[in-house]
Amino acid sequence: MNVYLGVDVGTYESKGALVDREGRVLASAARPHRLIVPRAGWAEHRAEEDWWSDFVWLARKLIADSGVLASRIERDRSVRAAGRRRR
Repeated sequence: MNVYLGVDVGTYESKGALVDREGRVLASAARPHRLIVPRAGWAEHRAEEDWWSDFVWLARKLIADSGVLASRIERDRSVRAAGRRRR
């Protein structure tokens, strides 16, 4: 069974899901993180501590919760990243 890992790093939390080829959710999880506001009109995240740490935590949790072997996760698919800048 091949499965797909999806992760969304949002403003206040990161969410992830592990799904099979038919779109059935095998596991899902979320992890909150801080939004740092150093001064009015500014907003920041800590890339290593928030984004990467959340990704690793979610991947491990989803694999553990689903019971799926990590080797079953599709690796040859595209990875997409998007950011949003507000004014």
